[in-house]
Order: sequence, then C-alpha cells, then structure tokens
Amino acid sequence: MHITYLIFWTMSFGFTWIGCQMTEEIHRLAICLVGSLLLIWGFAIAPESMHWLVEILSISLCGFLSIMERQIPS
Repeated sequence: MHITYLIFWTMSFGFTWIGCQMTEEIHRLAICLVGSLLLIWGFAIAPESMHWLVEILSISLCGFLSIMERQIPS
C-alpha cells in the first residue's frame, strides 16, 4: 500500500501552518492555496477506506456541531 497520500497530507498541513504564520497577505494566500491543492491531491489518491473514514468523521463532526449549536442559548 502506497503512503504517498500521507506525504501529501503532511505537506499540506505544513504549508497551511507556515502560511498562517506569514505576515505578507499575498504570500499567505499563495502558500495556503498550495496547501489546499496538496490536501485535495492527497485525498484524490488515497485508498477508498480513507475516503470512507474521512466521510464518517466529517458527518460525525457536523452532527456534533449542530448539537452544540442547539445547546447555546440565544
């Protein structure tokens, strides 16, 4: 099993973190864009089991956040 997608994901999070540390807006935007592209590319080449895992985690997070939103008094 190739772990290339994990390398892309690691690079993606690294570029995004570096981009958030930048002070120049154009550099921040460019580096975060590269990080987003690497994340998408890594997800595209990931095995189907990882797709299912990410989907289940995303749906669970959305459900959790909607429950938390209902508990906050307006």
